Amino acid sequence: MEPRHQPRRRKVKVAVLVSGTGESTDLLKPGLHFDQSPGGTTLPALIAYTREPGSCAQVVLVISNKSGVEELRNAARAGIPTRVIDHKLYGSRSEFDSTIDRVLEEFAVELVCLSGFMRVLSSPFLRKWKGKILNASPSLFPLIKDGNAPQEPPQSGFKVTGCTVHFVLEDSGPRAVIHREPIPVRAEDTEQALAERVKEAECRAFPVALQLVASGAVSLGADGRTSWKQESQSLGLHGEKGDCTSSLVAPEPPEHGGE
Repeated sequence: MEPRHQPRRRKVKVAVLVSGTGESTDLLKPGLHFDQSPGGTTLPALIAYTREPGSCAQVVLVISNKSGVEELRNAARAGIPTRVIDHKLYGSRSEFDSTIDRVLEEFAVELVCLSGFMRVLSSPFLRKWKGKILNASPSLFPLIKDGNAPQEPPQSGFKVTGCTVHFVLEDSGPRAVIHREPIPVRAEDTEQALAERVKEAECRAFPVALQLVASGAVSLGADGRTSWKQESQSLGLHGEKGDCTSSLVAPEPPEHGGE
């Protein structure tokens, strides 16, 4: 008897929040290379990843708090709906966040990625979306206590820097790490050159982290620690959404729950 075909499960719906850089990036160019300046965002990398056959995620919405930015045009060219929610039109952070929340609900969003989003999200919003918001920081947890600290400059004495993709919590830290990508600091590095290499690392690391979460391989536990499915050996394989496959390779689960 031939094995019964298992229907492919739906992809997880993802929204990306941006503030915009005004920089031009060509999403549709063959052989896409994400050589972005330090002010760029990971949006093109996330969109390109979700187009892969094995991706467990689908970008269904891009929200910006600024109009006319290149990221909105990139999303529109990729056929992704966009919304502008101008924070200056709201009297408080909670009103602004409530509007974002309503739009996310309208699109049935399940995961949120922050890509160069420069607004601080309110505690009620973070509590409602706990374990559902991902961000990439240009530093390594837990080497740098402040997760929003910039990457270490060459003269700092660090021999390695990098980026960390993590769940966004009211008090984010090493417990909420999803994926790190270290970058060696070279003797000839300038701050600009190092910043560009860290941004390239973010464009590689964020899709890996998103796939880990969307595939069910990684989640946020009730204790605020990253939880790994022990049987997950590769992205999208043998997890809750086991019909998702990908050429992306999953890192080994870190010891001590991601610390």
